Amino acid sequence: MRLNPGYKITKMTYNGENVPFRTVDDDINGKRSTYFKLPEDLYHKTLVIEYSGFPTQGRYWADSMVQDTIDHDFISLSTSAVVPILDNYYSTHDSAVIDITLPDNLTPFLNYTQMTDFTDNGNGTKTWSAACSEFVSDFTAGYYCIDNFSIGELNIDFAYGTAYQEIVEENDIQQTIIEILTYCSQHYGELWAAENNHLLLRQESSMFGGGYALHGVSTWFEMVLAPDTLSDTDKGASATEVFIHEMIHQWWGGLGLDCAQEDLWSSEGLTVYSTYRLVKEKYGALYAQQYYVDAWKNAVDSQNRSFYNRHPEYLELLPELYHTQINSSNTSINWYQRMPLMILKSEELVGGKEKMDEILRQMYTDQDLFRENGFGYTDFCIIAD
Repeated sequence: MRLNPGYKITKMTYNGENVPFRTVDDDINGKRSTYFKLPEDLYHKTLVIEYSGFPTQGRYWADSMVQDTIDHDFISLSTSAVVPILDNYYSTHDSAVIDITLPDNLTPFLNYTQMTDFTDNGNGTKTWSAACSEFVSDFTAGYYCIDNFSIGELNIDFAYGTAYQEIVEENDIQQTIIEILTYCSQHYGELWAAENNHLLLRQESSMFGGGYALHGVSTWFEMVLAPDTLSDTDKGASATEVFIHEMIHQWWGGLGLDCAQEDLWSSEGLTVYSTYRLVKEKYGALYAQQYYVDAWKNAVDSQNRSFYNRHPEYLELLPELYHTQINSSNTSINWYQRMPLMILKSEELVGGKEKMDEILRQMYTDQDLFRENGFGYTDFCIIAD
C-alpha cells in the first residue's frame, strides 16, 4: 500500500492478529510504500491500519503548496493523505464510510460533494459522516458560504470563503454566474464539466494559483474574487466583468480549449474577446466600444509608439531588468489587447459575429484534438478560412 510519507504506521492487524509490515523510503509524488502479506482467506475479515502524523508535500509540489495541506481555516487532502491506497483491493462495487471530526465552523467536501450528515459534539467540533463509493479522491474543508441556485435543469452549488461574502453580494456574482453559463453554453457549447445536471463551483486557497475542472466540478483560486483582481482593468471595466473573464476561462484555457501561448496568441485573447461580446449584449454597443475596443486600440497605439519597440536595437542595450519589463509589457498587451482586436477583425472578415460563434463553437467542440500541443494561431486560421 501507499501512504503520505508524513504519516507513520504504528500497527496493523488482520482479524485481530498482528500483521508484520515493512515501510520503505521510496517517496514518489507524495506517496511512500509499505509491504505486508495477508492470509489467503480475505473475505469477511477486517484489516486495521493505525497511523498518525502530518501530511507532507511531494517534492514536485513543494514550491507551490498546491495540495495535501492542513491549517486552521483550510484543509486540502488528496487520496494518500487521507487513507492508504491499497493496491489490488479496491472494488467499484463496494463503498466505504468516512467519519471525520473537524472544528464546527469548517464545511467539508468529500469527493467534491458537500458533506451534510454530522453530529455536534458540543465541544466546538462536529463529526461528519458520508458514504464514499470506490475511494477517497479529494477531501477539502474551509470557511465556506454555499449558495444553491439553478439554471433550467442545471443545479449549481457556489462555494466561496466567508471572507468574500460581502464582495459576492456587492457584485451580484450569483447573477453573473447565471449569465455567463447561459451565454457561453448557447454560443460555444455546453460546459463539459457540468454532468448529471449538477455543477459545483468552489473557491480554493490562493496557494493553488489557478483552477481546474472535473466532471461536475469547476474551481478557481481565491484571488479571483480578491479586490486587487477585481480592479484589474486589463480584464474588464468593472469588478463583475473581471469575474466574467475568469469564468469564461472555463471555455478558453486549460479547463476547456487548451491554447498555445505564442507572441500574439493565448487563451487570454479569446477570453477577453468573449467577455467583450457578452458585455456588448448585456450593456450595449456603446459601452463595449468605449471600455473594450477603444481601450484595446489605445493600448496597442501606445505600444506601437514606444521608442524601444520602434528601435529594438536599443532595447538589446538595456540592462536585463528593464529589457525583461518591456518584453513582459509587450506580451501582456499582445494577449489582452492586440489579440482581441485581431479576433474582432476576423469577425468582420468571416462575415459577422454569428459566423465567428460557429468558428468558436467548432474550436471548443474539437478541444481534445489540441491537448498535446495546444490550439495555436495557425489552427485558428485553418478553421476560420
